[in-house]
Amino acid sequence: MPRTRKARLRVSKADPWSVMKVSFLLSIALGICTIIAVAVLWMVLDAIGVFSTVGGTISDATSTEGGKGGFDLVSFLSLSRVMLFTTVIAVIDVVLATALATLGAFIYNLSAGFVGGVELTLAEDESPAAGGPRQPILGAGPPCANLSVQRGAIAQTVRALP
Repeated sequence: MPRTRKARLRVSKADPWSVMKVSFLLSIALGICTIIAVAVLWMVLDAIGVFSTVGGTISDATSTEGGKGGFDLVSFLSLSRVMLFTTVIAVIDVVLATALATLGAFIYNLSAGFVGGVELTLAEDESPAAGGPRQPILGAGPPCANLSVQRGAIAQTVRALP
């Protein structure tokens, strides 16, 4: 008969310093992914000629009667300008996401003081399908427990020798 162990835990406090460090690292990763994604997207759009086609249409629509002037979309959306804009947005996002996550930790701590926090139920399935109870692994657990397991394994090995 399968048996499930359950543990009810309550998250009563989130350490703001820890939340700030984790949110900073995650927002840095998101910023790097954003910069790489924009660079790849720009290169793909440039390779298939989207900027030159749309730029020609906009230049024709905004030029004067003599064919002079007009808006040059290709020079306006150069890779360097797009990457500069993306980097500025990514840096702003890192600062804002870190600050908002830290503020969220403070607000959570205040509200958890009133209502007790978020309750979680963790379950561990010990059914035969899940492999049953875990067997001790050499090298895991307290050192004295490992010694007794190792001695037992050595004694079994010695007894098994002819």
